[in-house]
Amino acid sequence: MAETKTGMQQEETKSAQDMLGGLNWGDSKPQHEDKSEIAIHFATGHMKEFTGQDGKEYARISIPTEQEQGKSWPSFVLPRDMVKENEGGKSMWAKIPAEGKTTLSVSEAAGVGEDGKKLFKTKYASIENKDLKKLMEASREQSQNRDSFKDKLEEKKAEVQPPAQGMGAQHKDQVL
Repeated sequence: MAETKTGMQQEETKSAQDMLGGLNWGDSKPQHEDKSEIAIHFATGHMKEFTGQDGKEYARISIPTEQEQGKSWPSFVLPRDMVKENEGGKSMWAKIPAEGKTTLSVSEAAGVGEDGKKLFKTKYASIENKDLKKLMEASREQSQNRDSFKDKLEEKKAEVQPPAQGMGAQHKDQVL
């Protein structure tokens, strides 16, 4: 007997891309307030550190998604001191306001300049921090469900290289 998913279960299984598609993307950066905290987790490789124009250290956290051609992964910025490294060093975490909003940004190709270089335009969207946490978890779950490149490489090697036969197999009893 097949069970049907309730609305709540269907919401939990939305992909990161589906969640991003529902956001209202605009050209101006929304303003918001921050309050109590929730924890978000992400891979170390999805964070890039930089120094802002104000001289302070920041971290840009990218959210891996199935993106369209000419679009970057959505990302958001936190003060660097809010971001902590887990003991293993492979992942990071940060506490953000639970009731606040975070601004996501995404760069899109906007054409080609006179010099032949691609031009990009940044779009912004405001997302509830609770939804950002769900988005980060959905993205992490998607990446864990994908087969790793290393696993695929091992499968390809096995397909291409047949078991050793021939001269080496005939003389395996010989001592060198």
